[in-house]
Amino acid sequence: MTWYDRSEVLASTSKTLSLLDDKYTSPDPSAFDIAAHTMSTTVTNYPPLHVPVHPSKYTVKPPVYLDEEALDKELDQNIELYMTKALPPDWAQNYHFTISDFDDQEQVKLLIQYVFVLDSLNFCFWPLPGYEYEHLAASLKQTFIQNPESFSAHNLSKLTADQLVAYLQPPAEFPLIPLSHLSPKQIELLQSTPLPIPLLHSRVRLLNELGDVLTAHFDGLAYNVVQSANNSAKALIRILTRFFPGFRDVGQFANDQIYYYKRVQILVGDLWGAMSGRGICNFSDLSFLTCFPDYRIPQLFRSIGILKCEESFEKILNVENDGKMNVLPNSEEETLIRCWTVQCVELLKNKLSQRGVQIEAFQLDWLLWERGEKLMKAGEILPHHRTLTTFY
Repeated sequence: MTWYDRSEVLASTSKTLSLLDDKYTSPDPSAFDIAAHTMSTTVTNYPPLHVPVHPSKYTVKPPVYLDEEALDKELDQNIELYMTKALPPDWAQNYHFTISDFDDQEQVKLLIQYVFVLDSLNFCFWPLPGYEYEHLAASLKQTFIQNPESFSAHNLSKLTADQLVAYLQPPAEFPLIPLSHLSPKQIELLQSTPLPIPLLHSRVRLLNELGDVLTAHFDGLAYNVVQSANNSAKALIRILTRFFPGFRDVGQFANDQIYYYKRVQILVGDLWGAMSGRGICNFSDLSFLTCFPDYRIPQLFRSIGILKCEESFEKILNVENDGKMNVLPNSEEETLIRCWTVQCVELLKNKLSQRGVQIEAFQLDWLLWERGEKLMKAGEILPHHRTLTTFY
């Protein structure tokens, strides 16, 4: 699919949760055939918001489900948090490349090229202990400042794994975030050898793709991609998912597709944030975005009791297993986590509206992500699920 519509994300995640509700409220979930059930259903137009089933109605608890009472309690206790004007996280962090003159189009072109490279690689940090988004952004910033041509379309097309490993070594002022379970020997090893970048060859492939497509269709400049959208977030997402296969974040479940589009939507949000809504990044329809379903928000929702996990699955999530995957891509568990993340943010948005607080889903995402980041760095959050994927 190349013609993104917000309703596709909401309806496909709602539909999937409804199918799984049918399974876990059936008399015998272990014998429930989702494929047969899907083939026999006549319902095709699912509402964008999934109505949660009360936990008492489940015959067997699903791996992941929503506790709506906990969501209401969260709003009762923290309504002031959601009344704060939710702007994107300040782009002018020391780990981001930024510019000083937003009227200088050459500087703007460099900034947009950087953001495209950054969000082409904005996924799967967890296999490397202590490695986070700030390390990726800072390493790209360092590379970009040393040689802006590093990320020209021509050089991206020819990029090798060895080059990318060199580019992605974090600057000295951004050491890996210490983790309590690391031994001194492990820390010493990480500091004395080049960092083993997770999913390295997938990252090379995506940057080669970025360079090839920019060269073939946009005169080598990410700036031209954004300009062609005419200040529309919706149009830009359609262009990106049409021309760049790596941004087509689509899952598969029960003989059908689920549209998530995490990185392509966050790219639009980051462009707006990096440019402070100026010029060609002054998008008129940002309310079109959903949340960006990844690791941090479901991790936060689990930690504050909104998303609940069946006991045996919770134990799997909480076991540190030497950087190994514990949730398979497109598994029922991962599908529930990502679909519930999208739907929970929408439900939160609607409940806030009923309380007189008007806030968009993408703004809630920024607010929740920052809250989760603070808890993560303070060691006050549950472990996130671990899935090897290029989508988040």
